[in-house]
Amino acid sequence: MKLRDLLEASIPGLESNIENTLSPTMIVPELVNSDTYKQYRYVVALAAAKAVANGEVEFNAQSTWNESLAALAYTPEELEIIKIANKLMGVDGVMVSKSKSHEPDDTHVVSPVMKFNMTESMRNTIDKLNDE
Repeated sequence: MKLRDLLEASIPGLESNIENTLSPTMIVPELVNSDTYKQYRYVVALAAAKAVANGEVEFNAQSTWNESLAALAYTPEELEIIKIANKLMGVDGVMVSKSKSHEPDDTHVVSPVMKFNMTESMRNTIDKLNDE
């Protein structure tokens, strides 16, 4: 493709052979570059398209989170701070989860790697090497 082809394609009314230089190409004007969330969801839709068409999975155009800010509280005090900040800003928060965070049963919570104990003499040797 030549620069002239691109220029002609960007100016309505000028004759162009750009369509002969591209494989099937589609633009989606509703998905502007300034809205990365919609672009992200579109890519997710591309990945799910065949499975949705075959009735294998469901797809929602927006996730639960949408483009919303998520504020996570690990303690009751942090949740209270979030609620106060919402009130100060005049916004309402939607609780997505009220349960305490925990790992699923199939998640390993103990490292399978053997614990490493460094003796004091090894630590001193490493310190001397780092000082050089």
